[in-house]
Amino acid sequence: MNRTIYAKASQNILKEIPRFFGGFSSALSEIMQNAYRAGAQNVTVIHDEENHILTISDDGTGLDDPQKVLTAGESSWNNKKIVDPAGLGAFAILSDEFIEGVEYQSLGAGNWSMKLTSEVLEGGPIEVTDMDNSEGRTGMTIILQLNKNQEVQESMIQNARELYPFKLTMQDRNGSREILAKKLWEPTIVLKTTVGTVEVKLRTGHDGGAAVIWEYRAIGSKAFTNALAKAVNKSTHPLIAASLFNNINGSARSFSWIVDPASGVRPKLPDRNELVDDRSLGKAAEVIVNMLTNVVFTEAQEASQKWPDKISADELKVLASKTEWLNTMMTVECHKDVREAILKELGWKRIQYSCTDDFDTAIENGDNGDSLVINEYELDSYHKKPKFIVGSESLAHTLNNLGHPTFVEKGAPNPKVTVTGLRLSGVSKWIALADKIEIEGWGPIPFLLTRAEWDIDDLANVIGNQALEGGKRLAVVFAGTPAECVRAVHEIADIRNQVILNQYVTNWDRSWEDGEEVNWTKVENDIELQVIKAFVPEIADKRAYMHRLGEYKDAVDEALMSINSLTYQITYGDILSDPELTVRQELDHLQNIVSIITGRLNTKMGKLQSETDLSL
Repeated sequence: MNRTIYAKASQNILKEIPRFFGGFSSALSEIMQNAYRAGAQNVTVIHDEENHILTISDDGTGLDDPQKVLTAGESSWNNKKIVDPAGLGAFAILSDEFIEGVEYQSLGAGNWSMKLTSEVLEGGPIEVTDMDNSEGRTGMTIILQLNKNQEVQESMIQNARELYPFKLTMQDRNGSREILAKKLWEPTIVLKTTVGTVEVKLRTGHDGGAAVIWEYRAIGSKAFTNALAKAVNKSTHPLIAASLFNNINGSARSFSWIVDPASGVRPKLPDRNELVDDRSLGKAAEVIVNMLTNVVFTEAQEASQKWPDKISADELKVLASKTEWLNTMMTVECHKDVREAILKELGWKRIQYSCTDDFDTAIENGDNGDSLVINEYELDSYHKKPKFIVGSESLAHTLNNLGHPTFVEKGAPNPKVTVTGLRLSGVSKWIALADKIEIEGWGPIPFLLTRAEWDIDDLANVIGNQALEGGKRLAVVFAGTPAECVRAVHEIADIRNQVILNQYVTNWDRSWEDGEEVNWTKVENDIELQVIKAFVPEIADKRAYMHRLGEYKDAVDEALMSINSLTYQITYGDILSDPELTVRQELDHLQNIVSIITGRLNTKMGKLQSETDLSL
């Protein structure tokens, strides 16, 4: 036997409807929304704090039938004008958590009043009283008898009024004042799309986000941000799209989307604090992502036609575009992710490499011990068609420091590197010598540099020498004689710092420290001695002795400076007036002795310099 059944709603569901909403704030939002839907131009909120009464009045059309207020799922709004009415808004108010009772007073479409408490949700009768409206007024007044512990703050009223285009006035013990709608932001870019209006604000800090505007209500929709992120992969310019729409919250861009209901996108009912995550939302997100990325790409492409083949990051401020928003994307630091994406999409290659100067390395003392800081400065430029593209970080770093702009691209082939007469030594930890280094397309170069944080086999792969593999961590391969190499150690900061960095990550020499500074004299001398011991061992002992004498001389010179300073203070102080003191005479004698020691040290060091035959 077949039966026919129908879906029903239990009377008990009425008692649960207030829990579908987000509390008192949601109830206020529903009241404001109904005032807008009734065509109100003015809304007045009066808070009687002494008697715990909140009265909200509007000048809309009123309501013809009070039964519609209390019929779940039935709405008095015209479905052709109002999209997605749920017919549950009045139930949001009937929560004994924040009210003791509510009174409705309607004028216009219907002239009536009724008083409600949460008990009406049990299904009891409600008395409706006719109201006199001989003056022909229109509107709805809702009087809330609040629980004594329910607060009403101005911010709550302002949040509930959203962006509705009516005037709202609030009265309380602080007087009467207009409550203005919160402005989201002044947009930098405004786009009219088939799914609604999109506004973008380019910010100067990482405080961005996304908001959906549905019927003048701002919704912070996670479903929307997720849909935008998914749409990135389908964009015609995925790099630009990813920079704009991935990780929106906390980015330097804010987005608002004023939804066109024709898009099929809908908010979740009943309190509309999130969007329905469905196919319509996904399609709308694709429209938004594609339109904005295409606009950005087209504008940048047009502007770049006038750029030279090589530009620095600073030059972008001048070259970017006549369009202010593109200039912001291309020049403001917090939008650098967008700038990089734009340039990559346009086919430009960014070449960055670090250079170092003398005395730019320091020791920082921290809670977790000392750390080495090399204060490098970056040379940063963009190339439309870079002449050189290689796969090796070591090779690119070398060529860039030698003045050949070189772009690193993973998997790119490296030019042939020929090293003639390579000489390795276990004594020289960081520097190897070669007779000649030549790179196909460049010609001879004076050295090859690598870095400690890169693959230790990278340099070996470049020059094709297995002797460098298996843990041999070279910083420099230098083409030239030991004397030329030693001269380079003293004159080229990049070579010294490559050695320092490699030494630091493996076995830092504490004698290289001088407080919070690197003792450059000690560094240079130690590196020099490594080279000499490895490749000119017969003069190594004398060279080491010469450097020790140099350290002694530095100490003597420092003592002499102290003596000279003390002599000056005595000469111009009170101490000379005491006949029993002969300090000045003693200092003059000591000064003569130190000068003699300095002279002898200079003579001995000069002799050793000559004997080691490595003029610097």
